[in-house]
Amino acid sequence: MSLENVNVEPRRAKLMMYGQRAVTKLLLVVSIGVLLVGSLFGILGVILVYKGATGTSHFSLFGQTVETASVGVASLFIGAVVVVILIRQVMKTVHEFSLRKY
Repeated sequence: MSLENVNVEPRRAKLMMYGQRAVTKLLLVVSIGVLLVGSLFGILGVILVYKGATGTSHFSLFGQTVETASVGVASLFIGAVVVVILIRQVMKTVHEFSLRKY
C-alpha cells in the first residue's frame, strides 16, 4: 500500500498500515494454528480407521451432523469441518478487509 494513494494525513496513514500488518499477522497465526489442529484430527482419523477403532458417536459441529460407528471417521469429519470453516472465514475476512475504505 502506497502512502501517496491514501487521502489522509501521512501520520494516520502510517498508523493504518501498522494496524493492517498487525491484523494480517494475527490472522496468519490463528489460521496456521487452526489448520494444524484440523490436520491433526484428519491424520489421527486416518490412523484410527486403519487400526479399526470402533465406537458409536453422534454429534453436530457448526451445523454439520454425523452419526458413525467408527471413531476414525468421526475424527476425519471433525478435521474436515474445521479446515473448511477456517478457509471460509479467512476468505470472508480477507474480502471484507479488501473492501474497507480509508
